[in-house]
Amino acid sequence: MCKLKELREAHGLKLRDIAKILKICPGTVGRMEKLGIKKPETAVHYAKAFPGHSWIELLEKPEEKEQQLKKEINMARTYVTTNIDQPNEDWRKVKWWYRIVSFIFSLAATFQTITSVELKDGDELYVCVTFPLALFIGYKTGVKGGCIGNRIRLAIHPKSIRMNNPTTDDLIQTKIHWLFHHAFLGIAIGSICGSILTVSLIEYFFK
Repeated sequence: MCKLKELREAHGLKLRDIAKILKICPGTVGRMEKLGIKKPETAVHYAKAFPGHSWIELLEKPEEKEQQLKKEINMARTYVTTNIDQPNEDWRKVKWWYRIVSFIFSLAATFQTITSVELKDGDELYVCVTFPLALFIGYKTGVKGGCIGNRIRLAIHPKSIRMNNPTTDDLIQTKIHWLFHHAFLGIAIGSICGSILTVSLIEYFFK
């Protein structure tokens, strides 16, 4: 309910009573009750009908709060277009970090898979052969997976991204995502699958 109407009803006044005090027509008071008082000068004028009450009590929203609200609305509608560097490279090229990440994933996957196998006395030869072979194959498939992931990145890489009120961290994370995410995921899948599959096949055929 409009504050002007609330105050009028609290004092038991009618529209014509307010209109008589302010020397305006009742219809004007009625329209103001529907719209609400938003300007200080209007509130000061209508406050004359309510002795003992401040004009601030008649304001629907003080101007400062209204401006702040508009500012917040404008900020919520602010979008930033972030340019992403267009890559111009050969997707088949193996980057140095592919090798490091692939080796780490292959080592972890091979160790985890072999230790999960039930070993018996005399299986030292099995471990000595399986471990380096699974590590090597996992490493190679991981590096290849990185190249394939990079190929996918180059195929779907956007020129720019439209973001809503991005922070500096958001911009950094977005660029890092488009630089490393696809290749990293390809390395992880390739190295883990290569290592596990190698151990499983050796165990199935020779153990």
